[in-house]
Amino acid sequence: MDDPVRAALQQICDAEGHGWQVAHYAIAIGLERMGAGDASETGMWAVAQKGQPDYITDGLLDAAINLRYTVVEE
Repeated sequence: MDDPVRAALQQICDAEGHGWQVAHYAIAIGLERMGAGDASETGMWAVAQKGQPDYITDGLLDAAINLRYTVVEE
């Protein structure tokens, strides 16, 4: 597999043991690092599966926002 991000996500899914396969992904990551003089720098990185249509990426990110505000009872 030539997509290390997808491979890592699939490994996480496999560890959960529910039989899910990664079909698509969109990931937003907050970054920070210490610069000169103990100054903190922040940034953002986003990645989606190579060749993935924009409508799928947008849909996944919209779904993540909606899930954030959804209360799930177990």
